[in-house]
Amino acid sequence: MPLMSPEQPVVWSTYVIVDDAAETTAHVEEAGGSVMVAPMVVPEQGTMAVYVDPAGAVLGAWQPDKMSGAELLNQPGAMAWAELATRDTDGAKQFYPAVFGWQPSDSDAAGMTYTEWKIGDRPVGGMMAMGDMFPAEVPPHWGVYFAVEDCDDSVATVQKAGGNVVMPAMDIPQGRFAGVTDPQGAPFYVMAMA
Repeated sequence: MPLMSPEQPVVWSTYVIVDDAAETTAHVEEAGGSVMVAPMVVPEQGTMAVYVDPAGAVLGAWQPDKMSGAELLNQPGAMAWAELATRDTDGAKQFYPAVFGWQPSDSDAAGMTYTEWKIGDRPVGGMMAMGDMFPAEVPPHWGVYFAVEDCDDSVATVQKAGGNVVMPAMDIPQGRFAGVTDPQGAPFYVMAMA
């Protein structure tokens, strides 16, 4: 969708499916977040809302009607993961369980703590602390990963199409990924799953 103001950055918006957008909005406010867009009916499609967590990361909620949300995941060309980058992981571990019922599960990933958000045993997203690799002017945010067949080929395609590489390709146990931006500057990740 078009930008709502000139100050708004170009980004991918992440939405979480909820049963009741109004109830979720109440949980956001009770947990110390703020409402950027109050629950708004998108005719015949569903109800959306947009929130800001206490650290400043923006996340949407989607209460489905005819449009259920993403139906294909973890396949080349489809979304594969959503990840919160924040400077307040402890605060996030209070906020997101209170709002969505997610439970944090920490593990060591190459010398840093990585958190998976889970519903029961099922991972639904991740979280990492924003360390020195993030410039001070980069706010807390939700990032989106798209599955690709070949990470390096996808990075080359991004560059040929006018995008940029912001994090060179690297290998992790889950696969090979890189951070890129589109020609307008919207950041996202490409990942070839292991």
